[in-house]
Amino acid sequence: MRIISRTDASLAVSLIIAAVTLFNQPLKDFLDVIASIEDQYHVAFLPALTVLSVAFAITQSRKRVEAAADAKVSHAKAEELERLLSFGNALAGSLEEEALQRTLCQQLPAFFGDRGYWLLARRDKTWIEIAQASSHGSPRSIEAQEQMAEQALLEANLPGNDRHGVELEEVVCFPLMVGPMVVGVLGVHNVPRLSTTDRIASTAAVAPLALALRNLSVVQELQQQGIVDQLTGCLNRAAGVMNLQGELRRARRSRRPVSVLMLDIDQFKTINDSRGHLAGDVVLEKLGVLIGNVLRTTDIRCRFGGDEFLIILPETALEGAEQAAIKLRAAMRNLDVGFESRVTLSIGIAQAERGELDATTLVGRADAAMYKAKQSGRDTFRAAATEDPAPPPRRLQTTAPARSAEFERESPRLIAASRASHS
Repeated sequence: MRIISRTDASLAVSLIIAAVTLFNQPLKDFLDVIASIEDQYHVAFLPALTVLSVAFAITQSRKRVEAAADAKVSHAKAEELERLLSFGNALAGSLEEEALQRTLCQQLPAFFGDRGYWLLARRDKTWIEIAQASSHGSPRSIEAQEQMAEQALLEANLPGNDRHGVELEEVVCFPLMVGPMVVGVLGVHNVPRLSTTDRIASTAAVAPLALALRNLSVVQELQQQGIVDQLTGCLNRAAGVMNLQGELRRARRSRRPVSVLMLDIDQFKTINDSRGHLAGDVVLEKLGVLIGNVLRTTDIRCRFGGDEFLIILPETALEGAEQAAIKLRAAMRNLDVGFESRVTLSIGIAQAERGELDATTLVGRADAAMYKAKQSGRDTFRAAATEDPAPPPRRLQTTAPARSAEFERESPRLIAASRASHS
């Protein structure tokens, strides 16, 4: 804490004068001693002391200037990192084109100011317009954007390219890559001209944007294949059970634990009856998003049926599953569902036995534990003891007509996509 600020110059001068007045005699005595030492030993003590004092003051002044410059650089880097984190977090939840468009509209001005931009996604060698915002003049046609995108990809691979965007006419194009794969091109109007620093910062920003485009593409593919519940964004029942069977086989090989949660919304029928099915759909949709935000990206979420959700927790023992249940229950209590009543969850937990491969039995134990939670007053969780026999489970659909073999072949990619969709 500063006692004297930079604006208190008059106060500082007054303090100096008061100090000199107060210590006038001791100061004279000190100078007399210095003079006697100089006479006795024939040395210029006082001039040397003055030179050292001046040198010390200059050195300290330079250090303060350097420290201020370093602080300014650090502050700029912190602001840049904060922008990137904000951008990445916003993109993580943008799994639909409209959501991605809103995110770009809100976040890109932090990197490009009020400059216009356009974004193309590339799928199967076809360009698809995702977003466009024009600040000067009429927007570019999709054909003109496609030509620029193709040219930018060609020039980006030329030797000597600095990889900080390709300048074409009045547009700087940033190729969007996920590994070696081109997923799109972002074009930014270069009026006023982007500085080198701006272009370097923008290059860092396009990495999460490329991942967001890839996630959007994968989610759309999953929706087209019919294995994702479009209301909640979770896998459907058949795909969830198939994933569970795969995780059980993997757990048997690796000898690592795997657990499941069975979630049920308390009094959901009452919500539908009193507030309508649209209100119930809102609760289901927000719960799907909440699960993705609270749990790990490696966890697999599935809408099991109605208002029940199955969560698969790879490499998680019973204690870890209980912690996940606690987090979900607490987050659900604070979830804004659009009406005053609080919505809660009853959760059943079960850990797979060592070497267990029967998904039906495991889900049955979690289902029974979930009903015990309901019988205990709801808004709580119960874990199935390992020695508890599983009740006769509800029939699990493990195949999807006309696409089960295709799903088996594609399952590693689809599992990864489902996990990425709620990271």
